[in-house]
Amino acid sequence: MNVCGFILIISLSSYYFSPCASNIDEEILCVYMKSCVLPCHFTPGSDLYIEWTQREEDLTVHSFYPGQNQDLYQYWKYRGRTSLFEEEMNRGNASLLLRDVTVKDQGRYLCLADDQETYVNMKVFAPVSEVQVNSVREKLYCHALEIYPEPSLKWTINPEPSAEPQTAVNLTETGLFSVYSSVPLPPDPPYEYICTVSTVYSTKSMMYEEMYEETQKKSECFIKAILEALFHHL
Repeated sequence: MNVCGFILIISLSSYYFSPCASNIDEEILCVYMKSCVLPCHFTPGSDLYIEWTQREEDLTVHSFYPGQNQDLYQYWKYRGRTSLFEEEMNRGNASLLLRDVTVKDQGRYLCLADDQETYVNMKVFAPVSEVQVNSVREKLYCHALEIYPEPSLKWTINPEPSAEPQTAVNLTETGLFSVYSSVPLPPDPPYEYICTVSTVYSTKSMMYEEMYEETQKKSECFIKAILEALFHHL
C-alpha cells in the first residue's frame, strides 16, 4: 500500500429539537446530567400546597406545605436534587428544578398545586458529543460513546468497500449507548469515508480522507507559489 502524506478529518455536528405538543401533558426534553425545569403554573389560593410526584411508580419527588419543604417525605433518589422557585410561588409558579438528570428520571410527573393538576411528560437525551475515526491495519474504525436514546451509525464511502461495515451498539451501566463500527480500507488511495452517528435529537459526523502523495505535493507547491508571490510584492 502506498504511503500517503495527506489526511483530513472534519467534524460536523448539529442538534435537533422536535417541537412537542400535547392536549393533556406538558412535554419537556432534558439533557443528561444537566439541570432541567419541569413547568407548573396555577392560580394561588389561601393555602399554598404544592406536591410533585412521579406517576409510574407513585414516588414523592418534592412537597411544600405549610410554608416549608417537606424533605422527610421525599423519595431517596430525589434528595438534594430538587427545589422550587419559592420567591415566585405566590405568583402561581410551582415549577420544579431537577438537577443531574439521568435516564431513570424519565417519565410522567404530576404537579398538584392548591388542588390544580398539571401533568408533565419528561424525556432525557444525551447528545452525540464526539465521533472518533481511526485507521488501524487497513481498517477504518468509528465509535461514539455515552449517547441516548439508541443511536444509528451510517457510513458514506467513496469508493465502495470490499465488505460491508460491521456495527455494534452496546448498552452501558448508566443506561446510555455506545456504538462501534469498522470497514475495510481499499489497498490504495484516494478514498473518502464519512461516519455519521445520529439520534432523533442530535447528529455528528467525522470525515476521513487520504489522497495520493502526488496530489499532496501539487497542493503544497500551489500554496508555496502563492506565498512566494505575496512576499515578492511586500
